Amino acid sequence: MERSHDLKFNNNQNEKCLNKVLSYFSEKDTNLIVVIIGPSGSGKTLLAKRALFDGLFISPDEPIAGENFIQSLSNKDIIVDDVVLFDMRNVLKYVLHSLASGRKVILTGRPEDESLYQKLLLNLPKEISPLFIKLAGENSLYL
Repeated sequence: MERSHDLKFNNNQNEKCLNKVLSYFSEKDTNLIVVIIGPSGSGKTLLAKRALFDGLFISPDEPIAGENFIQSLSNKDIIVDDVVLFDMRNVLKYVLHSLASGRKVILTGRPEDESLYQKLLLNLPKEISPLFIKLAGENSLYL
């Protein structure tokens, strides 16, 4: 099995996007949230895994427990993949708990679901200003 930090992008543009995310994480101390939006096959998940290679990857396919699971997020950076497939109230809880613990958060999703991300982000405290990365078609990233 290949480890996420060993995975490589196909082109320099993808590396530039990764560098942008890593730079954002290094410039701020708190409220570190990145939203990566792009169509299937655009590299969202790979970008998220490369940026937070030790992060807890939460997939909609995995069963998620209640309060015990949320408490377990205190010491982990998290990646919520295809966030629209989750109950948004739970995602908001995950994000708020992780951010309150000083952890990093990456959310991924598709362009057609962007209005749902906006609703989620409107429920975050005003001092939280996420980095948005929009990805074009297959393996071509842009900021």
